[in-house]
Parts: sequence; C-alpha cells; structure tokens
Amino acid sequence: MLARWANAWVATTMAMLAASLLPATLVLATLVLATLGALAQTTTTLLGVPVPDRVSGLPHAAPMNFETNNPGMGYGVRFAHPDWTIDVYIYDLKMKSIPDNPASAAVQAALDEAKSEIVHIEKRGDYVGLTMKDTFTIADTAGRGRFICVEYNYFHKRRAVDLDSYLCLAGAKGEFFQIRMDTVKSKHPANEARRFVETWARAWIPVLWPS
Repeated sequence: MLARWANAWVATTMAMLAASLLPATLVLATLVLATLGALAQTTTTLLGVPVPDRVSGLPHAAPMNFETNNPGMGYGVRFAHPDWTIDVYIYDLKMKSIPDNPASAAVQAALDEAKSEIVHIEKRGDYVGLTMKDTFTIADTAGRGRFICVEYNYFHKRRAVDLDSYLCLAGAKGEFFQIRMDTVKSKHPANEARRFVETWARAWIPVLWPS
C-alpha cells in the first residue's frame, strides 16, 4: 500500500527535486507559481476527517483520491515545506470500525503492515541501509496516547539522498490517519527533526479529537 501511495507522488517529488537545483529566489517563484490554484482554500473533509487549510502554518495541495480505484486506500494530502516531504493518508482498509486507541489491535496491525511494506521497498532495491531507529508515542495534553510513531533512516536510491523518515499512525473518527515525514539527514540534527515531527503531529490532535 505504501508503495502504491509513493508511486502516486513520484511526479510531485521529481518536480520538487528539480526545483531544489535552482537558485533560492527562483525556487520560491517556482513553488508559488506551481501551487497557485492547487493549495486548498477551504477546510476539506475526507471520509469524515477534517483537513484544515493549514496545519501548524503549513498549507496543503488538493487531495489525491486513491479510494475510487482502490477501495480502502482513501485519500492522500501533501503539505508544503521546503525541507520536508510531508504526506497525510486517510483510509480504512475496508474495515468497519477503527478505534482511537493506538495500542488497539486494529491500529497495531495496520502499523505492522506499514512497517512490512517499508521493508519490502528496501528489498525491492529502492532503499539502502534501512534502519528502524525508534518507536514512540505522541500523547495529548491529558496523557492519552494518540499517535504511534516509528523513526527510520535509509538512503533513497532514486533521490540519491540519506533520509530521516517518520511514520506516525492513529485511529481517528473511524479511519486510519497516517503521517509520513521525510527530510534529508544532513539538514537537521536528529533531535531537531524528531521535535519537529512531534510538534506537527500534535497540531492535529485538537482537529482529530476535539475536546
């Protein structure tokens, strides 16, 4: 499933990589022109899950519909950031009931599936040196676990970069809610990258589980 999602983003990623080779002023102009009309202007609801125009200041492009051709795979939304690739996936795997608890059997099984697909992508030859560095939980202000996250490092052969990569999964509003965040390792110290991931994921908590 991750591989299918990833393939859907190939054109977008290649455009971003091409832009990264331009001078900074041209990069900014390119990104502005490329995203005019694509960035969401109103709150979007996907499978009953609200997606705000901006999350922690980051805007998003129009959602990608995977559900029509692949029932259960839901939707993907890419958020714009100059140093990160940030994708959110909302899906149900055709399951009828998905609990909010990240320790539930359903969420853990979906996490295991996502982790297995990452390993499969490495075996296919897309990643080199895949290392699972840590597993951690992101909790709300009341201490309730909301996201279960896995931290990876690997060399991405097609992009020819060493990446720090994060997978965070939750059950929210009866759907699976997955965040994928990748950044070039040399751009951020590990603790700074982890802190950014935790902060951005926490920005979703009042959206997905309003008090």
